[in-house]
Amino acid sequence: MANTRKTWKQRREQQRRENFIGRREHLREFSDDFTSAEPQYMVFSVTGEGGVGKSTLLAQYANLAAAAGALVVTCDDRHTTPAQAMGHIAAELAKLGITHDKFDERYKKYRELRDEIESDPKAPRGAMDLLARGVTDLAIKSGRRIPGVGVLLEGA
Repeated sequence: MANTRKTWKQRREQQRRENFIGRREHLREFSDDFTSAEPQYMVFSVTGEGGVGKSTLLAQYANLAAAAGALVVTCDDRHTTPAQAMGHIAAELAKLGITHDKFDERYKKYRELRDEIESDPKAPRGAMDLLARGVTDLAIKSGRRIPGVGVLLEGA
């Protein structure tokens, strides 16, 4: 007989889903907008102090999107710059066989230049930030040309 017991992780995730309270209006609004033929919102912003449930709400949004058949890729606060977040998203999409050669080339060049600047003891302190802004702007402009993703980057 096969072992049908849930793992601790599965049990914890199930409890988290079942114990999620509040934010029903936010979840309804996201779900309605996500499944609508003509969405009202392009971006949902989640802000607040630590410990108020932002990560849990975002996980609920991801669950709703996945249940509707959408491809879901998430970032968190470990990705501290737009370039890092975009690189993470690109890596996750690449695992699914979705790539964009121009972005990949530019991101690789960005990482090379970043490493070069960070290892140079003579580089000015703000040089990395300036480079990151330039490369991020370039990557966003390139990303606008990706079908299905371009719409998400139009306001960026």
